[in-house]
Amino acid sequence: MSNSLGRAYSQFTQYLGFKTNNDEYKVMGLASYGKPTYDLSKLIKITKNGYEVEPSYFYNYSFTKRKYDVSKLAKAFGQARKDDNQRIDDRHKNIAASIQKRLEDVGLHLVKKAIEKTNNKNLCLAGGVALNCKMNGEILQSGLIEDIYVQPVANDAGTALGAALELYAKLGYKSKFKMDHVYWGNEYSKEQIEEALKKSKLKYTYYDDIEGETAKEISKGNIIGWFQGRMEVGPRALGNRSILANPTIKGMDDKVNIEIKFREKWRPFCPSMLESAKEEYLEGAHETPFMILTFNVKKDKRKEIPSVTHIDGTARPQTVRKETNPKYWKLIKSFESESGTPVLMNTSFNIKGDTIVRTPDDAIRTFLNTGMNVLSIGNYMVKKKK
Repeated sequence: MSNSLGRAYSQFTQYLGFKTNNDEYKVMGLASYGKPTYDLSKLIKITKNGYEVEPSYFYNYSFTKRKYDVSKLAKAFGQARKDDNQRIDDRHKNIAASIQKRLEDVGLHLVKKAIEKTNNKNLCLAGGVALNCKMNGEILQSGLIEDIYVQPVANDAGTALGAALELYAKLGYKSKFKMDHVYWGNEYSKEQIEEALKKSKLKYTYYDDIEGETAKEISKGNIIGWFQGRMEVGPRALGNRSILANPTIKGMDDKVNIEIKFREKWRPFCPSMLESAKEEYLEGAHETPFMILTFNVKKDKRKEIPSVTHIDGTARPQTVRKETNPKYWKLIKSFESESGTPVLMNTSFNIKGDTIVRTPDDAIRTFLNTGMNVLSIGNYMVKKKK
């Protein structure tokens, strides 16, 4: 940790009033609203063989207070934002843009050095910093590499996977495991879901074609709680514990942020799209099943999917294959039949400050306590009265 990009980024996260080791994605999202006007080259130096973080500005962490000392950053860049309730101004946006740009510059430099040493242009990334999809997207689009794989549980939680694979190798086995999906979590039977619905005393309907019925509701502009199959592993909701909406409706992102997620209006949403549609919507398209790469949305498509196109014209998409998640694929395909657009607006099934829903009871509680219109849970549908 003595020379950590992630820790430096986390210290700026606290300086900007967000929670460290949790809200770094907010800094990444906020960066798109600012300009990289602050020179951070002396704080995070690019060296011949890598980088060097200036220790006098970083690493001063109090384990008792669970906070960094950001006084030196405040002296250099102005007073720190105290917490998430304080207003965000242009200075904060520009500082976010500056640390994000520095991260991308260093990341590109490290990739160049890795290619020089290995003569290999197939890149694999892991570690918490590898969850920065904007940096990953810049690396992919740089032309430096031929292919990229980012471990979908790239943060500390993923070390459990690495430990298991390391032990497997030490025992003399050769692993052929390829992590091409994240649906390894718990799931619930039809009977368990129905029991939870009966307990809630909600009126519900069973549909054989829950995907088609849900697609109709989304096309009408309704916001859906979608609870299906095995829960996702990792930090992204990838179509089994998701809140879904119509991306073609302008202002839908604001509506979901305010009425459903209870979070900052400027926070972006992700497009889940059919894998076959990626070239139609994305510049320099690449398969991205884990929602971990950023792309520019093609200019002629930005008006079609305004609620999943960020202010800078980018998106952090999930490409969905029928073989990987047939139910979610069918839902998107059904929505395409209704609307002509093979894309859904996707966000995690939770509200600000709460964990993602795990059980049917969690899903019902969150549905009732937000402005969601419809809950599609297994093959059951619950609609709120208008």
